[in-house]
Amino acid sequence: MEHEFRDIYFKYHPRLFRVAYYILKESDAAEDICQDVFLKLWDKKDNVSDIASLEAYLVQMTRNMALNYLESSRREERLHLELKWDTV
Repeated sequence: MEHEFRDIYFKYHPRLFRVAYYILKESDAAEDICQDVFLKLWDKKDNVSDIASLEAYLVQMTRNMALNYLESSRREERLHLELKWDTV
């Protein structure tokens, strides 16, 4: 399974990175998202054969995780600004 997983990683990583980078505009964050996507896939490795379109599944997971990351970052930024104004 590890060999197959490595093949999946090398096949889909470039596309997933582009999807995450398009949303986040940060290469480090995009790489983190890709790593998280592949970790989740590894956790579900026993069910990979049940996924109808692995590429569509991975792209959608990447998109969702990148959007969640972006929203979380914005929420943290707003909170930081609110705290900053409270101390002024």
